[in-house]
Amino acid sequence: MNNLVPLVLAFSCAISERADSVLGKLSFDEHLVKDLISKNTKLTEKVANLESDLRSLKEILQSQEKAKKNLELSILNLRQNFDDLYKRLQLESKYVGSDAAQVESESEGKRKEEMSLVADGYKPVTTHKTSEKDRVKRQEDEHVAFSAYVNHEVLAMGKDQTVQFQNVIINDGKGYNKFTGVFTVPRDGVYQLTFFVEDYHRFQSIFHMVVNRNIVTSAIADPIPVGQNVQGGNTVIIRLNAGDSVWVSCGSAGNNIEGYGRLRTSTFSGYFLYA
Repeated sequence: MNNLVPLVLAFSCAISERADSVLGKLSFDEHLVKDLISKNTKLTEKVANLESDLRSLKEILQSQEKAKKNLELSILNLRQNFDDLYKRLQLESKYVGSDAAQVESESEGKRKEEMSLVADGYKPVTTHKTSEKDRVKRQEDEHVAFSAYVNHEVLAMGKDQTVQFQNVIINDGKGYNKFTGVFTVPRDGVYQLTFFVEDYHRFQSIFHMVVNRNIVTSAIADPIPVGQNVQGGNTVIIRLNAGDSVWVSCGSAGNNIEGYGRLRTSTFSGYFLYA
């Protein structure tokens, strides 16, 4: 019996040492696991940040691509404007040249006729004959009316940018310039002015009718829900002086306008009412 006591004590000591070793190892493993969890959490956060940066980069690239397309479209429109202006100048130069030659020929013929009458003893009588050209010009001066429309999509306009309604329906009085989008008042009086704009894009679009840099009326096109075609417009009756400038301007940056050759939903019109 006395021999068993030392054995039991030795066995107990061995078990205790073994238990301490196991507990120490478990404590070490627990710290290791916590460290791994901490590292995994930080790694997850870094991955999330990288994904967020990647999404932001994609949005920036998409925005730049859209800006590039808008710039290309603006360059194309500008080139078309220059081509139209060049053709118009060529045509006007041709007509001016032919009209000048005709006037010079008529004057020379009239001078020779008068010299012949004087030689025969007759006194030339001056007559005032109204030509068809003079009659049409006088009628155009008396009647002022214009109407024009946009026949293509205009994207990402700049703030205060003038809308160019380049397709003219009528322009009696020759006051509207399709290349600038500006109506120059040819005579004093009261006028009715109207404009409409259509849009279907995501954001609200605001436009103003401006007289000599002063806003006289405004309109809003707000396509909610997105993709729904909406049209905004307004009308004003106002007294104007000869030489005043009237145009439609973009109220905020990024506005868009829809235009169709057949539907003609974005228009700018005006006409003289009375003096």
